[in-house]
Amino acid sequence: MKQVQLRIQSNVEIADNVFCMVMEGDVGAITAPGQFINIRIGGKFLRRPISVCDVDTVATGTKRIEKEAAKAFGASLYNTPETWNRGRGGDTLSQSGSSKEALTAGITDLKDVPADGDADRSTAASGSGDSAQLQNDCIFREIPPVEGTVTILYKVVGEGTKALAACRRDEVLDVLTGLGNGFDIRFAGDAPLLIGGGIGSAPMMMLAKQLISDGVRPTALLGFRGKQDMILQGDLYEIGCDVYVATEDGSYGRKGFVTDLMEDLKQQGLEFSYFYACGPSPMLHAVYRASGNLDGQLSFEERMGCGFGACMGCSLETKNGPKRVCKDGPVFLKSELNWD
Repeated sequence: MKQVQLRIQSNVEIADNVFCMVMEGDVGAITAPGQFINIRIGGKFLRRPISVCDVDTVATGTKRIEKEAAKAFGASLYNTPETWNRGRGGDTLSQSGSSKEALTAGITDLKDVPADGDADRSTAASGSGDSAQLQNDCIFREIPPVEGTVTILYKVVGEGTKALAACRRDEVLDVLTGLGNGFDIRFAGDAPLLIGGGIGSAPMMMLAKQLISDGVRPTALLGFRGKQDMILQGDLYEIGCDVYVATEDGSYGRKGFVTDLMEDLKQQGLEFSYFYACGPSPMLHAVYRASGNLDGQLSFEERMGCGFGACMGCSLETKNGPKRVCKDGPVFLKSELNWD
């Protein structure tokens, strides 16, 4: 973990009450997809834990989000095709239309970490499970500064995130970075499945980029309440993922849930080597049941107090006893969970 000052490059609404914030500064502590940051917001007692969507360590090469997003709410941020439900070989799983796209210092001791946030604080969706197997255990350590940008997506759900949405370009935020254990891509195999629900789709961007850089083509299943809530489907398509979308109201893509997409792919005879999932607890339980014998990692969205393992306020019961979502997770191995 590292406490840094990050300057806001942009902070724009990209879907219904969903914002994309890009900050620049020292991002050296963020080492794995699925980690989260903890943002201090003025006047709030607790910080806001928010999952990392993407990191770019070449600040001058970062795409400026506001350049396109300022044109219109929900406008395409990148040049991407009209159809996102692309399957292997370019076929489509279900009918889809035009999309509302998204996307887009110093070391501190525990006693020096200021707490900020309030009871309506947002949840973090990031991390990793068994510390003996998964990488990037969150510890207080000397981390060389690495200049770049970090992108987060967050939904306005309370006073804290409402205040965050009001932040403007060039404001400086006090941020704890490199929190939690991230997804471990060593288990991915040659056909990984990325499953995101709502704002829990955010960490799939950095994860997909790392997998693709390793020569692996992921398949992404994204679930939303409706078309107005959709994020990242175009961006994941653009970088090379096969993308399938489901909406609960049927306003876009497959009517239903990500588990319906999983069943559709199974009926098509497609097989996968591993899965990574992030989203609300009911979705994670459903994915766990639908995954059968397929192994994977699940990232939990959980309300947090301190965000770095001191308060035990986000404990999860596992086969290995209680684990802290913020410190031992938020990603846990499927095999660790007591959900059978």
